[in-house]
Amino acid sequence: MIHPALTLQWILWLWSGTACGERVGFRRAVLEAIFGLTWCGTGAFGFREHVCAEHGAELIPNACRRRDCPRCVGLRSWRWCEMVEARLLDCPHFHVVFTLSGLLHPYWRHNRAAMAALLFDAASSTLKRLLAEPRYMGGTPAMLGVLHTHGSALNLHPHVHLLVSSVGLGPTGALVQTTRAGTLLPYGVLRRAFQMEFLHGLERLMDEPDFHFPKGTTALQLRGLLHVLFAQSFRQWNVMVFLRRDPRPVVRYLSRTVYGGPLRDTRILEVTPERIRFHYTDWRDREEGSASPPPLRERRIHPNELVALWSEHIAEPGQKSVRYWGLLAPGAKARLDAARLALGQRASPEQRDPAADAPEPVVRCRRCAAIMTVRELPASPVELSPAARLILRTRASPVFRRVAA
Repeated sequence: MIHPALTLQWILWLWSGTACGERVGFRRAVLEAIFGLTWCGTGAFGFREHVCAEHGAELIPNACRRRDCPRCVGLRSWRWCEMVEARLLDCPHFHVVFTLSGLLHPYWRHNRAAMAALLFDAASSTLKRLLAEPRYMGGTPAMLGVLHTHGSALNLHPHVHLLVSSVGLGPTGALVQTTRAGTLLPYGVLRRAFQMEFLHGLERLMDEPDFHFPKGTTALQLRGLLHVLFAQSFRQWNVMVFLRRDPRPVVRYLSRTVYGGPLRDTRILEVTPERIRFHYTDWRDREEGSASPPPLRERRIHPNELVALWSEHIAEPGQKSVRYWGLLAPGAKARLDAARLALGQRASPEQRDPAADAPEPVVRCRRCAAIMTVRELPASPVELSPAARLILRTRASPVFRRVAA
């Protein structure tokens, strides 16, 4: 059953029920996400029947199990954190953030998967190449990367977060560490290296036959923009580095976007057919040198605009949002274990996919604690609460008036 509530699901229901919900032009990935989140937990994906021999049966609606659904990700997010934290090296880490230039946002919108892969590759190649030099580390660290495409206010802001260990393995298998106290690399060197790595990669990418140009732009215009970007000072390229003595809070922060999408239900303050209110954090408001987060801000926005902003951050099918390099790479378990043993840790557990379905837990009756049998049932028509019917009758498009009737 669908109830009016402060949830992303109800926002999508309201938006879908109005005439604006009949608009076309969204990517297929966005339409699939809207469908999944709208019908999550309503019975549209079927039911599980839990049967107790003494107290009868209980129907539990199935979830959509999408990575960007706020309702379906609590346990999966926790499992991902558990898996990553179990493999981290016991040493300080550096939190590095590489941000895409705002001048390239139009090209990002038309080549999301390709530009995301380029951003990952440029960031990781820059760090691996520089840290392999003896004057900086002279070895291979453990690196984890997560793609974010949004800011807290849902604005388009593509960037990648990398968690880089301060120690690694040298060519001889010995443990090595960063040579600079308090920072990973010189800022000027890191920013210029990333700038050149990314722009040269974009030059190669734009020559690919499946690279798409925004309407009204040509390859010649992009080459002119590249000349401007090549001539920019490295100070105009946003690369930030933070020392983290304990990397676990960073992993938990990253998990909230790996699983859950750009807008969690806990951030929504008001939902009406004319206005959505949600709170966000603008990190530019934080006082310099302060360890506490900045105060929360509030944004008011029309549902149509919110859905349009939210749709910007739905990944294409098969697009990776998490990658591992160096000692955390899938084929580097032996080297990772050697580094862990040198640091006095146990061997790392086998890497597993937290998105894979875990074995069904044993379900017990809430009254007698007896083990209940579980069976799958087919989908059934969705039922709306009386309040939801009233709202959709008064504001719905002709198609949704029939649903609410």
